[in-house]
Amino acid sequence: MFNQFFALARNKNQWYWYILAVVIILFFAFIFSIPILSLASANGVKDTSKNLTAKDLGLSDALFLGIEMLPSIGLTLGVIASAWLLHKRSWKSLITAYPHIRWERYFFGNLLWLGLLIGGELITYSINPDNYVFQFDATQFVALLIISILTIPLQAAGEELFFRGYLMQGIGWGTKKAWIALIITSIGFGLLHLANPEMQKYGQGFIVTYMIMGLFFGVIALMDDGLELAIGVHTINNIYNAVLVSFPGSALELPTVFRIKEYNAWLNFGIGVVMFLFFIWICSKKYGWTDWNKITRKITDPNPTDIIASDLATNN
Repeated sequence: MFNQFFALARNKNQWYWYILAVVIILFFAFIFSIPILSLASANGVKDTSKNLTAKDLGLSDALFLGIEMLPSIGLTLGVIASAWLLHKRSWKSLITAYPHIRWERYFFGNLLWLGLLIGGELITYSINPDNYVFQFDATQFVALLIISILTIPLQAAGEELFFRGYLMQGIGWGTKKAWIALIITSIGFGLLHLANPEMQKYGQGFIVTYMIMGLFFGVIALMDDGLELAIGVHTINNIYNAVLVSFPGSALELPTVFRIKEYNAWLNFGIGVVMFLFFIWICSKKYGWTDWNKITRKITDPNPTDIIASDLATNN
């Protein structure tokens, strides 16, 4: 059966365009990393591969968060530039197979995932309330919230555009198998976070958490023929970790409202999987996801009447 979402990648889908795109994307990410590298050099930091802190760069925590998001914003622009320059595709075609971006899905993903995060947090709190430290500071909270709202949506969108949009669409259309694209991009999403401080703190096995998260994002993108839900979840997840709750070794270890003294990786992994499944179940009921075979069914070429929505998304 024809799949509108994957058909968005039908234009100039040869493998070498994707190799060139990676070069372009890395170039953008490097350009946007220059402020971090410059501040590190000015403050005598020689090893920029380590997990930098606000103190290392001589910045406030809020400004540090903004600077830390810059390479990911470069990633976002690099993906959009690659799609436009190499494939003659619009940024909208990376997000949805529909004529217009479905903003209501983005905000629904925000709200539902926020509710699940709070629910999961209440479970871990009830197990060990002494593990939570309340450290609310109104000034820091407002500053972090503002910077988070301004930068994290772009950071989260960039990762989703690259993995669940550009790469998953391209691999799926090239192989004609959605499940292959889903698996490859989920593994790639995990590997992207291999240098995160969580890996050093809790072991390389923590990468499985990111791969499962990538699988979750991929499934909801495939079932919904778009990234709106995935971007919404990814965005609120990162804002939550930057502003409300942090833990030792977190990639976004900031002066949040609450701080966990000892992070139980396996417990949180289990709760996270349950949250993923519950989110998918709710969305399947709300949006009528019934054709689960679309994940394993062969992707076919379109008939002339099938391509209308994809062309609208590509050309606008």
